[in-house]
Amino acid sequence: MKNTMSHHTIDMIFAQTWLMVCQLHQGTAISQGDNFYHRVCQLIDETRQKLLEHGYPETAIEHMQYAQCALIDESVMNRQHQQDDGYNTWIQSPLQARYFNTLEAGDKLWDRLRSILNETAPNPDVLLCFHRVLTLGFVGKFRQQNAPERERIVAQLNVQLPDYLISSDLPLVVKPKLRFSRRRLYWFGWIGGALVLAAMWWGFSASLEHLLQQWMTQG
Repeated sequence: MKNTMSHHTIDMIFAQTWLMVCQLHQGTAISQGDNFYHRVCQLIDETRQKLLEHGYPETAIEHMQYAQCALIDESVMNRQHQQDDGYNTWIQSPLQARYFNTLEAGDKLWDRLRSILNETAPNPDVLLCFHRVLTLGFVGKFRQQNAPERERIVAQLNVQLPDYLISSDLPLVVKPKLRFSRRRLYWFGWIGGALVLAAMWWGFSASLEHLLQQWMTQG
């Protein structure tokens, strides 16, 4: 049961992060950068507390929150035509600098992921978290999602993801009755992951845009 529910746990813990990033990718303007930054820091802290409550070890928490900070930083900074108050706030103090004392997450996230993939028994939830971050478009130093080296690392990650994370029990996905190759199962899992995000998106009582506006106006 723990294994089959693992992906749901990660997606629920990081739900607001995933949804916020989706909204930022739509180019949402941030008019009150300081307030929004403060609320995002609260989100980072709340995420850490939830991970602790679920019993994740400190090393796993550090990996997942590093990926979380890197994804949010890139999503805020890379919005097209949006060098607004949010951009100006972030450029002064990215989350990666605040929480990890680095300005190199665009490079170091990939180094960290390579290190995790080379472990004898990497934590599957950490792998899933990184998979979500990459699925949501993080590119870092590669600049483009189709960069050959990025695709090679993503392919290695896909191979190491446990079958139960890519082939079963994702909401809104009907299990196929026929046998499929692992490659095809991966694509079902990827599509399922997108449907999970869509389901969570519509499941929130208030729109994310409204949530972002609240974050920007509340200190």
